[in-house]
Amino acid sequence: MQGKQKGKQERPSSGIKVLGMQIPLPRPLWLYLLLLVVVLLGVEWMTYNRRITV
Repeated sequence: MQGKQKGKQERPSSGIKVLGMQIPLPRPLWLYLLLLVVVLLGVEWMTYNRRITV
């Protein structure tokens, strides 16, 4: 039987280290990127259908 690891477990850092400083990033970053893609596709679809970008 395996025992559980006792002690403090370290969480993986959710950020980027730039010039020695940790810049935090929100955990569900992919969700915001997906939302951005959907918005951009919607804008592109509207401009195409209104013959602005054709």
